[in-house]
Amino acid sequence: MNIISRNTSTGSSDPNLGLSTVTADDCKAHVSECLRLRNTGKISNRRATILIAMMISWIELANQIENYEAILKQEAGDRGAR
Repeated sequence: MNIISRNTSTGSSDPNLGLSTVTADDCKAHVSECLRLRNTGKISNRRATILIAMMISWIELANQIENYEAILKQEAGDRGAR
């Protein structure tokens, strides 16, 4: 599911489609990259602190995307059950 930046090229009238290029998996990949950078050799405490803050932000965003997708699935199921 796409939810971060509007993409009007989809041509769909569904407001839930074409909204993002960021997925929960993308966010998790960024977490891994931040962790890799943090663990590569000796880095300053300032850089380590920023990388940790970035990891927390990516994790929170991944969780929010997953929660949003779960709501969309639930609402789609609710509409189908009527």
